[in-house]
Amino acid sequence: MAASKKGVSAHQIGRMLGVTYKTAWFLCHRIREALNVDCGPLGGPDKGVEVDETYVGGKARACSGQVEPPASETHAEKQIDRAAVLMQSERDSF
Repeated sequence: MAASKKGVSAHQIGRMLGVTYKTAWFLCHRIREALNVDCGPLGGPDKGVEVDETYVGGKARACSGQVEPPASETHAEKQIDRAAVLMQSERDSF
């Protein structure tokens, strides 16, 4: 949302997240309010917020002593279901 020059519509957010338009509209308003300059920093005055994301799940890696699967699998066969996880942590100060 913040990286787009013209912004992102609630319909686009709904398609990207797989939620209804009503939910996407609500999320967009909350995000825009959080990005509002008048609100101050996200964590509050003299506070910092760290944000990080990762993906969890998928196929387990081969441990020592195990044989790797053959490399003949196509890219479509290698697609593994993974969940995106986003974490925010408030710091004391910058």
